[in-house]
This record gives sequence, C-alpha cells and structure tokens, in this order.
Amino acid sequence: MCSQEPKAGEADPETLVVFSVVKEGESCPASTEGYLAMPGDEMPSYVGRNLMDAMDQMAALTGEVTARDATGKGRGTDNENDWRVCGSTPAVGEIIEESVEFEVVPNDEKCPGAK
Repeated sequence: MCSQEPKAGEADPETLVVFSVVKEGESCPASTEGYLAMPGDEMPSYVGRNLMDAMDQMAALTGEVTARDATGKGRGTDNENDWRVCGSTPAVGEIIEESVEFEVVPNDEKCPGAK
C-alpha cells in the first residue's frame, strides 16, 4: 500500500476510504495527485498521459468515460495504448458530474495548439 486517505486513526463512518496500491515489487508513485477523482471532485489533469491509463482510472471512479480525436478527424480510438490525452471535458479544475470525455491524439502526433 502506498497511501491511505483519510490517514490511519482518522475514523469517520461517513467518509470514503481510498487506498493507493501497486503490484508487489513495484515502486509507489511520487504522488497520487490526479489519480483519484470522482463525481463532485475537481477534474485533475491527465494531459500527456496514456489514454488507456487515464480511462481506466476515471472509469473506475466516475461512470461513463469516452474519448474523441482532438484533431477533429473523427478517427476511432480502438487501441487506447496508441493515444495520449490532450485535454478533457470537464476541463482541468471544473467539477466532475457523471461523465468524462478525453480529447486525444495518436502518440506520434502533437496536441492541437501545442508547439
């Protein structure tokens, strides 16, 4: 286990307890910020992250998670490992309602507006 929120000893029967874990032998990330988001929370930034990882993290916590080609070309994102996140709806810092949509590009392309 990498972290626990709330911390041990901070009992509250009304509070959701979230454990951050990794597989045995793997290192804990330096920070779990942006990994745990659910409806009512502010949308964290997933920009630059692999689409599959971003979708897996959000789907486990929010509900409907979709992706669309950020270039407007309408390409499907069937192989989620081949795409990366450029943005999201809701935008970073906005409140997550029930669904999240990621704007994505193939790994070998730049996000629209990126230099």
